[in-house]
Amino acid sequence: MMLTDEIKDVTEKINELNRLENNKQNEEDQLRTDNSFRDNTEMLYKDYLILKEAKNRLGFELSEDTANIFDKSIQCLDQCITGGKAQEDAVQNTNKIIADLEKRLRKEWTSFYRNKTVNPSRQLDVGKSLLSLEEYSEHRKNIDGGQNWSDLPLTDNQGKTKLQKCADSIAYAGSLLNMLKITDGVRQFLIRVSKGEATVSDLDDEVITWIRSEHREDMFGITFK
Repeated sequence: MMLTDEIKDVTEKINELNRLENNKQNEEDQLRTDNSFRDNTEMLYKDYLILKEAKNRLGFELSEDTANIFDKSIQCLDQCITGGKAQEDAVQNTNKIIADLEKRLRKEWTSFYRNKTVNPSRQLDVGKSLLSLEEYSEHRKNIDGGQNWSDLPLTDNQGKTKLQKCADSIAYAGSLLNMLKITDGVRQFLIRVSKGEATVSDLDDEVITWIRSEHREDMFGITFK
């Protein structure tokens, strides 16, 4: 009888240890699920803020498919909580949707950024010799700093985001040639150069005189289309 009691006691202790171990594992699993849910929430909110600023400053718009996936991601997040806890299956499903969303956001931003900056970048390069090195370098750095989607909300010590500085320098570069103290003929020539549209026929007396008087012969080159 004593041996039976001892066996029963040991069995109960083993069961208690298993229960505690299972509880511990469940707590760890829940913690990972909660952390994943929190990360997804923070990421979507960050994306929302970037989208809002990018639209206001540069007119960036998502494609219809990506906009729908963004809405779906928010809906899935809302469905992750049951009984005050994040549900593992729902969170894992949301992880996949948000991973797809992030790829789409990066791809669409990269395409938009390239199209948005091509002419301002050319205009900035055309006006490079007319600016101080410090001024040129600052605007070039600002424009280049807008390439990566995830970096756009990063701020400097003045509280300006990379997106804001990129947009400001795009606007500056776009108006640079109009601010220079040059004749309209030379200005139009430089604008055509910045767009890659200039031809030999654009080299009239006014333009050639300006190039020579400003000693900018090395600023331009001639090539075949």
